[in-house]
Amino acid sequence: MHILLVEDNRATQEALSRILLETPTNQLALAESGLRALHLIEASAYDLYLIDFDLPDLHGSFLGLALSTAMTDGRLKQAPIIALTAQNDLDTRREADRCGFWAFIAKPCTADLLRSTIEQLTC
Repeated sequence: MHILLVEDNRATQEALSRILLETPTNQLALAESGLRALHLIEASAYDLYLIDFDLPDLHGSFLGLALSTAMTDGRLKQAPIIALTAQNDLDTRREADRCGFWAFIAKPCTADLLRSTIEQLTC
């Protein structure tokens, strides 16, 4: 599975990368900002998107909305979009839902929760 992880915190990137790369068939691309993610998406198709909300240049909800819209329009293939954020309030969850995210994971999260969410969305 080709995964795009959009996360600006280096320690969180490393921790999530270890979990995601436990599966030998996974390929991981990292973006530290929303704009970098958009450039990567223009160059390659992904099977899964994990997006932090608190990015330095573009809020993750806007990135999720752009991806969801592009999938609906047929410009991108359908793929799960997961919100991965420390903002764990009802308004943020509703925003993620409105923007087309398929799932919401509050950080910090367990490896088991991340794995099970991905499995549910990709099987």
